[in-house]
Amino acid sequence: RPVTPEQLLASVRRRVRGWRSVRVVAHWAWAAALAGLALVLLARVVPSPLLEPVAVALPVVAVLAMAAWTATRALPDLALARVADQALDSCDALSAYLEFRGREHRPPFVERITARAEVVAREADPVAAAPRPRLPRMRVAIAAGAVLATVALVWAVNPQDEARAREQAAL
Repeated sequence: RPVTPEQLLASVRRRVRGWRSVRVVAHWAWAAALAGLALVLLARVVPSPLLEPVAVALPVVAVLAMAAWTATRALPDLALARVADQALDSCDALSAYLEFRGREHRPPFVERITARAEVVAREADPVAAAPRPRLPRMRVAIAAGAVLATVALVWAVNPQDEARAREQAAL
């Protein structure tokens, strides 16, 4: 359980980083899944042996790349403090603490800001400080449907398999 504002913000950073990746993937996975489905459908028309493997690999690589890219982006402390302040309804206790922390000239009210931020950090639940964001349900549903359709088409017999076999036999 966090004791200091810095420990609370470190906990919030881990949770926000993970949820941010999930949210970005949920927001854009539909496009990758539909691209994979389009390539599988194209593989049923064009006799290319590479289209189906690319159709399966492309969405997976795209989604993993989006998740990794999002997870590695910097998260400013002040943005994290605002997330925690809003979730905890702490009236900007952590944001104010960060704004005045480490200044050479410390106004007299800084001690009260620091004390208030420490109380918020001691009493805060790190899970409540960085709640799960709402995910775009329609986009997730589209992505799931496209993935299921892609898997079904990959497992189904492809008419181009016969054409590719005839080409191989002719060589």
